[in-house]
Amino acid sequence: MEKNISIENIQKEVSLTKEAQGNRKLIDAEIGRRQGIGLLGTENLSPSDRVLDYLERVKNVDNFVYEITEELVKNREWKIEPKMVLTIPVVGIGGQEEGVIVNTLINLSNDPMVKTGEVGILILVNRPAGSMADETNTLAKESIEVLGLNGLVMDADIPKDLGTIDGPFANEMAITPNEAPIGILRDILNISAMKLWKQNKASQLPIFLQMDGDFEGFAIGGFEELLGEFNSSKTKLVQCTSDWDSKEFPTENDWGLWIGSELMRELPQIIKSQINNANLSNEVRNQLIFGEAIQRGIQVPQAERMESVAGKGGYGLQRLKEDELDQNIRISERVSPGGVRTTDNLIFKWSNRRAVRSWIDLRQPPISQWVNGFAVDDLVRGETPKEKDLHSGDIELAINLTLARFPIPKKLEEVYDNYQVPILEVLERYGLEIFSVSEEKKREDLFYLQIKMV
Repeated sequence: MEKNISIENIQKEVSLTKEAQGNRKLIDAEIGRRQGIGLLGTENLSPSDRVLDYLERVKNVDNFVYEITEELVKNREWKIEPKMVLTIPVVGIGGQEEGVIVNTLINLSNDPMVKTGEVGILILVNRPAGSMADETNTLAKESIEVLGLNGLVMDADIPKDLGTIDGPFANEMAITPNEAPIGILRDILNISAMKLWKQNKASQLPIFLQMDGDFEGFAIGGFEELLGEFNSSKTKLVQCTSDWDSKEFPTENDWGLWIGSELMRELPQIIKSQINNANLSNEVRNQLIFGEAIQRGIQVPQAERMESVAGKGGYGLQRLKEDELDQNIRISERVSPGGVRTTDNLIFKWSNRRAVRSWIDLRQPPISQWVNGFAVDDLVRGETPKEKDLHSGDIELAINLTLARFPIPKKLEEVYDNYQVPILEVLERYGLEIFSVSEEKKREDLFYLQIKMV
């Protein structure tokens, strides 16, 4: 009888906020579901055998995913076996991402490891079944050829009924039903990459980097620095740091958008940087991982060992239209306690189109850009806003709305004694002087600031 991965029960619940307790229960329920349908891996297998074992489980659990990935990788091979595989889902209808994926590939080609082919690029051009394909597939293939990249482009019709808005994180992510089952797209990409490794009999298991198709370049570092994060065998998943910008709409052109973007990147580091502390107690680590603050900002990219993805059952062959990357971090931590790390040794830049649209239309800062929800026919990918649409300033609005979306406990032992102190330290680094602080009566963990530039 096979031995399933055991999930250690942490007894002291009192130190966790209600949100963290609720999130952990959701994750444990999902792990239980994966165990129940036979998707979760077994212990004491070699890394290669874990991947092979997972592929057999997918075949038994979800014939649709298994068969579609068989077709996607048939007669495909890398130019050279990559040390890292970038998996990128893009939309292939309506011309929404034709220019975006070309721009992404050009930006990726500037990295030394992409140039040598040590970083492979696997793109899934997806669209609802029965819809008319645009030129995204063709343009991506042409760009890979012209740039000389180690890349493959797969094209697939995805049945609409794979998605649902009933997932545990769907309150903000799922706006329109059955249009963007992101988790299943990432599963298809990961399983395809595993099958490429299997059929080409590669000796090494590559690291997966799960990213999006609107990459604007690195602000700091590159893929060599990211691979270095896996020098320790204990590291299973690395959550990277990201920022927003674009050539068409520079974030610095609007003070409110700029400070909102800076705080979206900086504030979560108060929490995330502590994950790498080997001396952190299990109770505090659980609060950091399962609390509501860690997932604020941008979740992609996540880098993860191939065998780690396999061992926990991938994304669970999800049909949920939810924040699948939050769930991915948390399941990784439950299956391999202590294996999740973070880094700011490299910072990815992504297109700020969603943040700009949210700021213009809804006066929401980048940390809340998900109010413009995901859909295959995504208005955010449409016409670029004009600079005249921005209302420069609104720094106070941007800061306070950002803080309202960054809920952390008032005190967190081993991290801070007063939640206001590290937040104010971040603000002061940007030349902001706080001259009024008022407590919000509705919620104990929020405070509102009146601010002026120093």
